[in-house]
Amino acid sequence: MARKVKSARTAAVAGGRGGGFKARVALAALKGDRTLSELAGQFGVHATQISTWKQRLLEGAPDLLRIGGASSGPRRTTRKSYSSRSAV
Repeated sequence: MARKVKSARTAAVAGGRGGGFKARVALAALKGDRTLSELAGQFGVHATQISTWKQRLLEGAPDLLRIGGASSGPRRTTRKSYSSRSAV
């Protein structure tokens, strides 16, 4: 059976619109090499939504790049450290 390749539009609908997807769309809009209409067709979202995500990215960028890494919340860790466990 042949595997189907998902387009960006299908992936967006199937996987929801998480932060990673929104960031990719907003960064594509920031590049400015394509119109909002072209991006909307490519990613399967409305051009107004792309503008909103782009604006949020621009507003949040200074906080991300602040010296000292000040964040708005606690850091999340994705892996637990098991090195301190003793073997039994």
